[in-house]
Amino acid sequence: MRMDARRHAGYHGPVLATGRNLHSRSLIEIVAMLAVGSGCMASSQHPQIGLSYRSQSPVESVPGAGRIKVNVMVKDLREDKDFVCAQSGHRVSNAGPGVDVMESSTPPAELMGRSLEAELSHRGFDLDSKGIPVVVKLATFLCYRGGGPTVDATVEFDLFVYRAGHQPVGREFFHRYVKGQYLDQGRDFTPWNGKNAKVALEAALEDAMWQLFSTQRFIDALMDPAVQAPTSAK
Repeated sequence: MRMDARRHAGYHGPVLATGRNLHSRSLIEIVAMLAVGSGCMASSQHPQIGLSYRSQSPVESVPGAGRIKVNVMVKDLREDKDFVCAQSGHRVSNAGPGVDVMESSTPPAELMGRSLEAELSHRGFDLDSKGIPVVVKLATFLCYRGGGPTVDATVEFDLFVYRAGHQPVGREFFHRYVKGQYLDQGRDFTPWNGKNAKVALEAALEDAMWQLFSTQRFIDALMDPAVQAPTSAK
């Protein structure tokens, strides 16, 4: 199975049909497992990381969210979509075979979409392909190891909410820029491998989700009657 097409295609949800299982658990994981020795490895020259996302817990359902349908879409705008980790002295776009650069076994746009859907469903929102367009433009999903044993990671994106029934173009109803980070905290990341890179990237993704859902204006935008009712384009 080649992953190149999925890696560049972005993500169009929803993949979670209902929130039933999410509501029944206080903690969930969206896991992108690495199948060692499978056909997915054949097309890659670099080690792959199996990334997962652990949802926020505990969270409260948003009153009335069950009647709000949302459609999550992620556009991967990263300059280089093939790599998620690099070491000092190696440009990601020019990296050759070896362990200095690593890939994600699941496209970051897909992981981002599933993570966002999980948090929305966890709060009671209904995932539907005809719902309110929630569009993420992913700019950065990268961990970087400097000259020492520590690692920094960044997940950076812009999130837009458009009116129901509108194509995700033109003027948005809501916009939020988010930059989630895992910064050097004195942890020794020796040896440099997928296990250590996974820690940094997952922490940066969790930080990004915390920032987004700590923004009450985001939830307010989804609940606003003005964004829920389709309007005729002029």
